[in-house]
Amino acid sequence: PGGEPGWSFGAEKIEYDPDNNRACLADAEGIRFIHDKPEIEIRAGVVKLDLESGNVDFEDRVTVKSKQGPSFSAKGATWDPGPKKFRAYGDIRYNSGSSEIFGDEIEIDLELETARVKGNVRFRSPALPGLKGGFAR
Repeated sequence: PGGEPGWSFGAEKIEYDPDNNRACLADAEGIRFIHDKPEIEIRAGVVKLDLESGNVDFEDRVTVKSKQGPSFSAKGATWDPGPKKFRAYGDIRYNSGSSEIFGDEIEIDLELETARVKGNVRFRSPALPGLKGGFAR
């Protein structure tokens, strides 16, 4: 009701709790709007919406992809509307389009451009130009 759209979801099953103003979606697909345009696609086995706070929990394998290309996947994630960030955990895989980062946890901005990965972090990128034998000196 009013304002710019935030999320749009479709699901196999939706349960709404009017007493707590919460919804639980099974086998869900959604879109996050940025400046009234659909920019982020998301899929998860379970999505829990707190319609009062705006927090969204994604469980049972989540994938998030920006129309600009960056994406991440994880066992679960939370959207925090205050700082407008995703926090995800479990088997993180972040793909920037030119490199991949793997780890246990990620905190990432709405555009999926600025990421902080923690725990068992691994980085993979195509060979960087430079001196023979690896890193430029």
